[in-house]
Amino acid sequence: MRVRGVDMHRLVLTGYLNSMVDQGILKVKEIKPSKIYSIDTTSRSDIYTSVGTVARHFDLEEPSENALALLHAVLARPVFLKELERCNVGIPKDYKKTTIEDRRSLISRLLSRGIIIPQNNPLIVPVNINQVELGQMMRLLIVHAYNLKDVQTEDGSSQKTLD
Repeated sequence: MRVRGVDMHRLVLTGYLNSMVDQGILKVKEIKPSKIYSIDTTSRSDIYTSVGTVARHFDLEEPSENALALLHAVLARPVFLKELERCNVGIPKDYKKTTIEDRRSLISRLLSRGIIIPQNNPLIVPVNINQVELGQMMRLLIVHAYNLKDVQTEDGSSQKTLD
């Protein structure tokens, strides 16, 4: 195959496609004698699912507190209670209600992503944030989002291999 001055053998391309299937980016459907590759949208979870999973994994007793702190840090803004519901955690006990000037704009931006936020849904921020725990949860969030479990050691301190 020769496109735009790049000479690539079809087996090299097949190798890349198979690697992307292994990573969960693509899915493959075999229709003899061909294979059809497409983007695997089912394997990717949204930020709320990932944050909820990490918050529950980190602390089963207070996942809502963890989810609020993590969402607040990742999104760099106050969090709607409706967003915490999407994380599948309860309502946190320790939070402060707040307002922002562009509340309507934020609601419309979330609506464009398919997230419906009622106009009267409160915006909240965490009161106490443990920076060490937040850092550990951020690491878990990245490990969960990019499926990096298999390249970590048992204690999670360093990677084993890139293969």
